Amino acid sequence: MAGVVHGSSLVTRDVDVCAPFSEANFRRLLECLTDVHPAHRLRASQPALVETAAELAGAPELNLATDLGPLDVIPDVPGIGAWPAVLAAASEVAIEPGLSCRVLSLDSLIASKRALGRHRDLVAADELEEIRRRLRARDRE
Repeated sequence: MAGVVHGSSLVTRDVDVCAPFSEANFRRLLECLTDVHPAHRLRASQPALVETAAELAGAPELNLATDLGPLDVIPDVPGIGAWPAVLAAASEVAIEPGLSCRVLSLDSLIASKRALGRHRDLVAADELEEIRRRLRARDRE
């Protein structure tokens, strides 16, 4: 989704959220997700999310299916690092009046896509680099 914010035409079906894996964060996450029926996306039968916040805080990552679509909660971003580095590499964007969120900067998103190294991420990185080139050219005019 950060790519779309920066002008990418490539859309993924999931949203990745980086956050510290703490019991307090997972308690808030569970409260927020209750109404969208979270389930474990990568488990064959996709069982409902029933773990406690303390149990989730010990997981390496969390891949969910929700009524709103797939959601991946990760403790770090490849090419960027853990939460403090990700926070420093992100900027706030307005989604709609009164609603904003933080997304990786264009340079950080490119670095992350390159670090992931999968074909689809490298294609996305190429497109994002072209967007960055055009933005810089426009700014020089």
